[in-house]
Amino acid sequence: MRMRLLAAVRTLLADQSLAGLSDAARLSALVLAAKSSHQSCRTAIRTRELGRWIGMSESTVAHDVLPRFRASGSVKYRATTSESGQTTGLQCVVMPMWHARQSGDAAHPLALSKRELVTLLRLIEALFAPGWGAAATPAGLLAGQQGKGAATDRLALLLLVLRTGSDGRVRMVGGTVPKGRGRAAATVAQLLGCSIPGGGKVLTRLRAHGVVESVRVQARSGLLGKSRLVVPAVAAAHAKSLAAGKSTTDDKSRAVAMTQELGESSTVGDRRPNGVQQEAVGGGDVPGVQHPATAFGDLGKSWKSDALGTPAEREVRCTAALEIADRPGAAPLHTHHPSGDDLWGDGADSGCFSGVAAGASGSRPVRAGAREKAPLQNLPTRAGARTAERAGGPLRGEKQNLPSALPEHDSCQEASRHVLSAWAAKSGDAPQVWASLPRSLEGVLAPVETVWGRLNRMGARHRVTAAVHAELAQLRGTFGPDSAEKILTNRLRRRVASQGYVPVRDPASWLIRKALPRRSACYDARCDDGRRMDTGTECTACQLLHADRRTLRHQVAAQLATEAATVPPQQRKKAFETRLREQFLLESSRRALRNERAAVERSAREAAVAEYRAQREAAEAARRMLPCAGCGRAEVGGLCQSCTNTQATERLIAEAVDTAAVAWAAPDDPAGQHKAAVRAEAEIRAEIEHVVTKCRAQGGFKETTTLIGKLTAEAAVDKYRHAALELLSHSAEAEAEAREAQEAELRRRHLHSSAEAARAAAKEAAQTARWRTAQHLLSDGTSKVRAQRPAPTVTDEPDPYRMAAARVRAALNRPRNEALV
Repeated sequence: MRMRLLAAVRTLLADQSLAGLSDAARLSALVLAAKSSHQSCRTAIRTRELGRWIGMSESTVAHDVLPRFRASGSVKYRATTSESGQTTGLQCVVMPMWHARQSGDAAHPLALSKRELVTLLRLIEALFAPGWGAAATPAGLLAGQQGKGAATDRLALLLLVLRTGSDGRVRMVGGTVPKGRGRAAATVAQLLGCSIPGGGKVLTRLRAHGVVESVRVQARSGLLGKSRLVVPAVAAAHAKSLAAGKSTTDDKSRAVAMTQELGESSTVGDRRPNGVQQEAVGGGDVPGVQHPATAFGDLGKSWKSDALGTPAEREVRCTAALEIADRPGAAPLHTHHPSGDDLWGDGADSGCFSGVAAGASGSRPVRAGAREKAPLQNLPTRAGARTAERAGGPLRGEKQNLPSALPEHDSCQEASRHVLSAWAAKSGDAPQVWASLPRSLEGVLAPVETVWGRLNRMGARHRVTAAVHAELAQLRGTFGPDSAEKILTNRLRRRVASQGYVPVRDPASWLIRKALPRRSACYDARCDDGRRMDTGTECTACQLLHADRRTLRHQVAAQLATEAATVPPQQRKKAFETRLREQFLLESSRRALRNERAAVERSAREAAVAEYRAQREAAEAARRMLPCAGCGRAEVGGLCQSCTNTQATERLIAEAVDTAAVAWAAPDDPAGQHKAAVRAEAEIRAEIEHVVTKCRAQGGFKETTTLIGKLTAEAAVDKYRHAALELLSHSAEAEAEAREAQEAELRRRHLHSSAEAARAAAKEAAQTARWRTAQHLLSDGTSKVRAQRPAPTVTDEPDPYRMAAARVRAALNRPRNEALV
C-alpha cells in the first residue's frame, strides 16, 4: 500500500500541469486528490478549510493558489462567492486524476481505489490535519505550524513518511553529497525538487517541531557510524498495531524497545548487512540495485484513524540511545535472495516488521533456506503454508518473487523458464512433450503458456481451445470484439498469479474449470473476482451484496442486544450465530421464492412474445400469398413490383403537374392553372414514354421498364420544383420578405466587426428569407390546387381471380384454327 501511495503522489507532483507551481499549490492538489471521490474525482471544500489544511490563510489560497490552478489547468474548480465577492466554497476536480480515471487503465498510478484514497486521506490527517475539536479526527503532527514554509514542511513530511519503513527509518538517497551537506538534507531536497541548502532548512524546521530526528548509529565496533533520519511516529504506529489487544504498561518504553530490537535483528541469515539501493541525489531510483531488507514496510494494515498524530504517540520519540543496524561504508552488495514467504502470507511476523527472520541456516534464514533447498515435489501446499505462518511467522517482503505471480507487464517467457527448470529439477530433463500455443490464441494464452505446454494430448488441447473460443465469444457479446482478448488475457494472468507455487496437477481441468470461467458472486456480467473487467474498478453490485450481509449482521446484533442483554458472552455468541443462520436461511428462502415467481413471470412473457411472433408470421405468410391487385399475378403480397413502380410514377407525375400549375399560373386563374398542368403532364409523359420505349427495345424486362419510368418521373419532379422555386423567389412576397430581413440585419450592425461584415450578413439573411418565402408559397399553392380538384369517383375494382378466370375461359373457347394462327 505504501509503495502504491508513493507512486501516486510522485506521479501527481510530476505532472506537467503542476510543474513550476508553488509548494502551497502542489500540497493543495494533493489534499484535494485525497479528499476526492474515487469515481467522479470531485470534491467540495471551502477556501478557508483548504487554507487550514495547507497551513495558510484564506487570503493566500484565494490570491496565490487558485489563480495558479486556473492558469495551469491542473485543478478545475467552480467557486461560490459571498455577498462581498470573496471566494468561500469550491467544487474541485484534480485533472491528472480525472484523466487517469477516464483512460480506463486500472494500473495507472493515479487510478486509486476507494480504499487507497481513504488510506491516503487518513495518512494526511495524521500528519497535518487542522483538527476539528473532536476525538475522531484530532489535529495532525504539524497542525500547529502556520504561515510561511508551512506548506513546504507538510509536503516534505508526507513524502518522508511514504519513504519510511516500518522501523521508522527513512530510505536515504545515494551518490555523492557535496562537502558540508548532510545526506538527510540531500534526501529532503531530492523529494521536494529543490536545492540541498533549501532541503536543509526544511529538515531543520521538521526537527524543531519534533516530527523527524537524526540518530547516530553505533556499529559493531562500538564507534558511532553514519546518521539515520527517523520518523518516530511511524515506528510508534507500528508498535501500537503490534500491541493492540495485549496488556501493556508503558507505550513509550515498548515502542523504543521494539525499535531497539529491530536495530539488533534487522539483518537476516548470519546477520550480515543487506544490500542498500543507491539513489542519485538529482534523480530517481536507479534500476538494478537492491534495497535493504529493513527499508521496506507495508503501511496498508497499520494506518488507523488514530495511527499517527494522537497525543499518545507524540510523546513517543526515538532518543539518541536508539540503535539501528548499520552496514559498513565499503560493504559490497550481496546477491538478492528471493522472498522466503509464500504467496498466501497474511501479515508480518511477531515483530511486525518487514524482512525479520527468527533464525539462520547458513547464509539464509531458516524458512527461506528450507524453501530454496526443497525439491519441486516438496513445495508446501496452501494449507501447509498457512500452518507454517501461524506457527513461526512468515518472512514477509514488499513483493514476492514468485515465477507464477508475475505482474501484468512482465514477460511470460520468464515463467516458462522457471517451470522448465522445475521440470528438469524433478525429472532430470525437460518434459517430453511441450505443446506450443495456437497461432490464433498466442496473445490470449500467453500468461498460461507454462500450463498449456503440459497438455500432451491432442484431445485436451482441442477441449481447451474450444473453451477459450466460447469464453471469447461471450466476452465479445458483452464488451465488444476489441476488448475481449485483452480482458481474457488479464483474467488468465490473475489466475496464474493467484495459483502461486501450488502445482497444477491436471492442466486441462485447471484451464477449463478454474482459469477460464468468470468468478462472480453478483448478477453483473461485467464482474470478475469482485472487480469490473472493463474498467478495473470495484464492482458496485458486489459492494451492495456485502452491504446487505453486513446490514443483516447488524440487525441480528441489535436484536440480541435488546433481548439478551444479561446473557453471558459465550451464550450470546452462540445465540447470535444461530439467529444469524436462521435469518440467512429465511432470506435465502425468500430470495428463492422471488426467483421462482420471476421465472414464472418470465416464462409467461416469453410465451406471450412467442405467440405474438407466431401471429405476425402467419399474417405475413398470408399477405405474401395474396395476388397482385393490378395485374393478378399470384403470391406477390398484394402488389407486384411492376405495379408498385407504375403507381409511384403516377403519384410523381401528379406532384410535378401541381408544381407547374402553381408556378406558371396565377392563384385566382383556374383556366391558366389547368392549361399549365395539361402542358406539363404531356411533356412528362412524353419523356417517360420515350425512355421506356428505348429500354424495352434493348430487351428490358417489365420490372426494369417500370423502374426506369419511375426514375424519370423523379427527375422531372426535381426539375419542375427547382424552376418553380426560382420563379417564386422573385415574386412580390419574396422581395418584401427579403427586404425586411436585410433591414433587420443592418440594424444589428454593431454586433459585427466591420461595416463590410454587416452588409455580407444582411445579404445572406435576405437570400435565406427569399428562399424560405418561395418554399412557403409553393407548399401553400399546391395544397390549394389539390383542394380545388374534384375527388375521384370510387368504382368497384374487379376481382383479380375473376379476371384471370375470364382470360383462361377466353383462351379455352377460342377456335383451334384461330389459336394456330
